[in-house]
Amino acid sequence: MIETHPHADFVSGHLEIHRKTRATLYVSKLVEAGYPHQGFDEGDAIAFGKITLKAINTPGHSPDSISIVLEHQGKDKAVFTGDTLFIGDVGRPDLRENTASSEESAKNWPDICTTAPATSS
Repeated sequence: MIETHPHADFVSGHLEIHRKTRATLYVSKLVEAGYPHQGFDEGDAIAFGKITLKAINTPGHSPDSISIVLEHQGKDKAVFTGDTLFIGDVGRPDLRENTASSEESAKNWPDICTTAPATSS
């Protein structure tokens, strides 16, 4: 399970899922998580079959946000932006300190055809 950023305004359920399934929790080391997890930042990847999920640090909504690039057979196919980008809007960068603009974060995304925002505004 990959957490693209910490959630201060609600409980995401990741710890409960981890306890019940023993699923590995992937989160940016910048979160400084106090729970069992595997760091997942720029340059890190998870491979299974012909799919690779690659982390890119995209501070915007929060300074520790990451986006996930889906690579299939060696070619970038999609980017999952977490709450850095919404459908029709961007994640609020003013909720926490030391946050880059979403436009600045978007410069890290590869030139690929599909962008998958987390939610709609």
